[in-house]
Formats: sequence, structure tokens, C-alpha cells
Amino acid sequence: MPKYKLTYMNFRARAEPARMLFFMKGVEFEDIIIEDGKWLDVKHTFPLGQVPVLEVDDVIITQTRPLTRYLGREFGYYGKTNLEAAQIDSVMDVCDDIHIAARPIYRYQGAGEFDPKKYEVENAEVLKEYREVVVPGFLSQLQTLFLMNKNDDGYFVGKEITIADLYYFATFDYVEIYKKDMFAGFPKMAALYKKIMAHDKVAEYLKKTDYGNNPMDKYK
Repeated sequence: MPKYKLTYMNFRARAEPARMLFFMKGVEFEDIIIEDGKWLDVKHTFPLGQVPVLEVDDVIITQTRPLTRYLGREFGYYGKTNLEAAQIDSVMDVCDDIHIAARPIYRYQGAGEFDPKKYEVENAEVLKEYREVVVPGFLSQLQTLFLMNKNDDGYFVGKEITIADLYYFATFDYVEIYKKDMFAGFPKMAALYKKIMAHDKVAEYLKKTDYGNNPMDKYK
């Protein structure tokens, strides 16, 4: 068994699918947390100046999608065929488009005092577009992919949970920071989000981990 080391910040976001995969498969890993306010001090030590970073023995894997796909493939959550893997990739790529579209409004809140009211005023126009145009647009795309599975009671690809579902869950857990009613008009996507959260291993993971706010708290 390889030795795994995953490095990220003390919140869920981009490293969450990888952390979930380790837990769901029961594989130990070294969970390296960059403490609040320390990122600029250590940024230069990472190959691309970015995290998350996964180390597998002495090999470093950068970027969220490659390391998530690697773990999904190793742990059996990347579909049963190459065709299913391609379908999973489609979902993950749309989710990544959501993160890219949100870059203008992202703020690292651990790098100093954060004033939510001031932030809302200063970013009113871009937040409005993100909430009213960007998020619904991408949800429409994801709903199309979900319905293409022809299994309303299942997951994005097939009847078993895959990294497509974990990636979707982690993405919208983060989106909710900026859009509380993120699933308005998309009941099927809201149901899928809750279905993933209620999965026995996902639910257990969320109960046992503490990377900032726990999405389960919203549904107590």
C-alpha cells in the first residue's frame, strides 16, 4: 500500500472529494492542514504554488481533478467502464467550470478580518450575476447530465456513488457560501445533493470530520 499525504487548507472545498475517498475506502493518509494566515509563507514550497497536493510515496500529484481521478480509479469509484469514466469526467468538468466562474468573487477569509456586509456592497454586481445567472446555468447543465442517466433514483452515473457525485457535493457545499438558495428551481438536483449526503459512508465521514462548517448542520 502506498503512503499518502494530502495537503490543503482547514476547510472543505477543493480537497473534500479526496478526503471523502480516503475515508470511504478506509485508507489511511497523512492529512496536512495549512493553518489560517500561513498560506503565503508556504505557497512557494508547492510545485505550482497551489493546493491541494497529493503525495503518493515520493510522487507529487497537483491539481484537484487529477488527484481525485487517481484516487477514484485506485479505490473503485471511477465507474465500471471507460465509458462510465468519461461520463464522470463530464460532470467533474462542469463542476470545475463553476469554480472558474466564481474566481472573481472568491475570497480567502482566513487571511485577515472579513466583513461580510462590506463584501456584499463592494461585490454587489458580480455576486448578483453569479447567483442569478451563473449558478442556475451550470445547474441546468448538471441536471441534463443527471437526467441522461435515465435513473431518477440513482446517481450521476449508474446506480452506485462515484467521484462525480462526491465532486458535485463538494462543489455545491462551497457554492452555498455565496448563494444560500442554490437549488431554487432545481428540485432534482437538491434531492441528489441530499441523497449523497445521506449515503452511509458520506454521512459517517461528515459526522467524524471537522474542516470548517459541516454541511449536515444545515439539515438538522
